[in-house]
Amino acid sequence: MATISYSREGNVGVIEMNGPPANSYGISFMRELDAAIDAAEGDEACRVVVLRSAVPSFFCGGADIKQFHGNTPAQNIEMITVAHETLGRLAGSRRIYIAEINGHALGGGLEIALAARFTMGQTLPWRRVSPSSAAISRRSFIPMMPRRVFRPSPSAESRISRAGEKVVHSGG
Repeated sequence: MATISYSREGNVGVIEMNGPPANSYGISFMRELDAAIDAAEGDEACRVVVLRSAVPSFFCGGADIKQFHGNTPAQNIEMITVAHETLGRLAGSRRIYIAEINGHALGGGLEIALAARFTMGQTLPWRRVSPSSAAISRRSFIPMMPRRVFRPSPSAESRISRAGEKVVHSGG
């Protein structure tokens, strides 16, 4: 069961996904993500939002295939519809969202990351975005503009700050 929370650290909103083992999503995950986006959008003190994972080695493993197999077709259609609406809101928001990729971003997990205005992560051997996931996401049915991808450096972290607080924590 996923737990997605919204909090604020100074002027920086944080949406944190915590659904071990891989942050795989179903309809409840997407509804929680939508509620967290609502909280961020309604928080007047928030200037930028970091979307991150509390699960080591995984940003998001994409859709929960076991849940798909256990659902009826109508339930799967509802989950896909909720996912499209949620990610469409994220991609279309005027607020700045930064996806902090701390691990694998597979399939729909990569779509979540790409819905943010910026995606960032560190280049480490175990932190990869699979080419097949990238190909799937480029053909996604969620309209997205090309997003900026960057690897943070200490100087980049200082440039991406609000009110003297770090927006991104490099973790290393």
